[in-house]
Amino acid sequence: MHILGYFLNTSNDFEATLEELRVRRNIRNEKIIDKLMNLGFEISLEDILQEAHGESVGRLHIAAVMMKKGYSRSINEAFEIYLGDGKKAYFERDRLSPNEGIQLIKSVGGIPVLAHPRYLKQEDLEKIISGLKDIGLQGLEVYYSINRKEETKRYSRLAKKYALIATGGTDFHGLNKPDIDIGTGLGDFRIEYNIIEKMRLLL
Repeated sequence: MHILGYFLNTSNDFEATLEELRVRRNIRNEKIIDKLMNLGFEISLEDILQEAHGESVGRLHIAAVMMKKGYSRSINEAFEIYLGDGKKAYFERDRLSPNEGIQLIKSVGGIPVLAHPRYLKQEDLEKIISGLKDIGLQGLEVYYSINRKEETKRYSRLAKKYALIATGGTDFHGLNKPDIDIGTGLGDFRIEYNIIEKMRLLL
């Protein structure tokens, strides 16, 4: 479950929480690399850091190194066989709970929004949205570049039912999703500006 935060006014406490999450992520990266080495791959943390070029290191960088070293034919294959959830070299990372994420965003004046609901259990979705609304959720990502029409219609109805702002996004992730362009998704995705105006009314 991904919770987005819009219009944040960051604070020292907020930044400290993010730093703690980065530390946890680094520990996870090291454990993934250990698993890959146990599988016989010659991959080091130094290789991954060099690939990241100073960015926050994640599985995408590990996948890129695997591809460059000939251990996978593509980024997607590295995830499908080794790095994706439950795969051979996957290691779960510590995350904030949805409640912690929402409260953290609200603590710095932000607007918490539930991202791409299509990836959650659809039979439980309304119960999930209702529960999140009770703890401070203010928006639902109704418009998503790979939604089917019936999905968008359903999420729009749920947003109206629970008085949530219907937001949208492409879920751009750079090389991890090479077919998704920032701002336009698969090429023709558009979000109306009045969504931003509606969110600003909540500030």
